[in-house]
Parts: sequence; structure tokens; C-alpha cells
Amino acid sequence: MKKLKLSTVFDGAFVFFISFFILYAMLKGLLVKIFLTMIVSTILSGFITFLFCVLMEKKISKKDILLKDKKDYDNFLKTLYFYSNSEVLKVIKSYYNNLGYKGIIKGNAYVIDEKKLYINFTFTPEKVALKTILSAYKKTPKGYDTVFIANEYDTYALEFFKGYEKVKLFSAKDFYLRLKEKELLPKRDLEEVKKVKIKYNFKSVFKRENSKKFLTWGIVFLLFSTVTFYKWFYAGIGVVFLIISSYLRFFKNFEQKENAELT
Repeated sequence: MKKLKLSTVFDGAFVFFISFFILYAMLKGLLVKIFLTMIVSTILSGFITFLFCVLMEKKISKKDILLKDKKDYDNFLKTLYFYSNSEVLKVIKSYYNNLGYKGIIKGNAYVIDEKKLYINFTFTPEKVALKTILSAYKKTPKGYDTVFIANEYDTYALEFFKGYEKVKLFSAKDFYLRLKEKELLPKRDLEEVKKVKIKYNFKSVFKRENSKKFLTWGIVFLLFSTVTFYKWFYAGIGVVFLIISSYLRFFKNFEQKENAELT
């Protein structure tokens, strides 16, 4: 049985709490008995919370998959950034050997005579400029195609070689997907700092970006305080939410800047 994430549990508890008091305020006029009103409100709130948790888990599950792929790809890039040219050439060689093509290393290029390919690469965080690709093209033996593998290319380079079959540009993402398909991804040699996982990061709730959410809920609670029996209860919560919203909006950013100057 799949366990709910702790963040979903906390969010679900919040939804249940809000739903219960809203439903109780709406139903207490229709259902005379307080006990009956509480039971109906609890059942409906539980159903709403269940639907909320199911939707959140599906959304988080899809997001986790995307984040995992992105993390693996980022690790792949960092590995190649720190690799020497000879180590990158070994990765390229392993890929083409897996396809059944034998080649030889010439300088910083991998040459496959059978396929008439002259394979170059540059793995840096910056986009590769046109002059770099032209330099590789000029070194390509006559009758061979130039293959270039890099993280990204600038727009001018992509436009310049668009439709030119003698030069084939592959991104690092293309290379990553092909290596992953063949299970040839290099192992990351960089040391990863192990961080202690916090079960639930309450600080993430009080981000400056969430000031609008606190403002909205503050207004909602204040509006409910005008029509419900527990006026002071809803008004108190609304005021607290508005105070938090004001703090996040006007003081949180200042606090972060001040801390940044000290570090």
C-alpha cells in the first residue's frame, strides 16, 4: 500500500479543518441538532480531504518523475563538465561500439571510417558558438561528415547549419537519452554532499511567494466571520493570516537580503 507523503498529510489536515468549519457554518441552519451537524460536516470534510489527497498524490508523483529525470540529466552534464577529453572520448567510443561500429581516436575527435564520421564534442555550461563548429568542420577529412556533440548551441550556429547534411549537431540531451537507452551512462565521480532530510519543511510554507495565499485566506475568513455564529473565531484566524501575509510581503525579502549581505 502506497504511503502518503507527509506534506500531503499536512495539507490534507488543513483542507479538512477548513472544510469542516465552512460546512458546519453552512449546515447549522439547516440541521437543528449540533451533534448531527458535526457528523455530517465531518463526513463531507473527510470526503473532500480524500479527493484532495488523491489529486495531490497524482500530481506529486508525476512531478517526482520529472524531477528525477532532471536530476539524473544534471548529474550527467556535471560529470561530462569535469571529465577530461580522453574520458569523454571513452564514453563516445562505448556508445558507437555498442552499435557495432569501430573507430579510432584522433586528437580530440573520434573517427569512424566505416560510417565516414568525424565526431567532435565540447562540454561546457556555455552555448557553443559557430566558430567552434566551423573549426571542427575544417579539420574533418574529405568525404566525412562532421558530428558535433555539445550541451547547447547558440541560435546563429543552429540557423547556419540548418539543412546542411554534412554537419550534424547533437545536444547533450540527445546524447544522454541515447546513452540511457543503451544503459551506458557514465557513473558520476563527483562527491555528493549528503544532507539530512527533514520530514516536512515548515519554512517552505512561509515563503514570500505565498503572501498572496495568506492574504486570500485572510479575506475569506474575515468574510465568513460576518455570517457565521463563531464570528470572533473566524475573525481571529483572518487577522492572523493577514499579519502573516503582510510580513511575508514586506519584511521577508528584506530579511533575506540582510542575511545575504552577512554571508
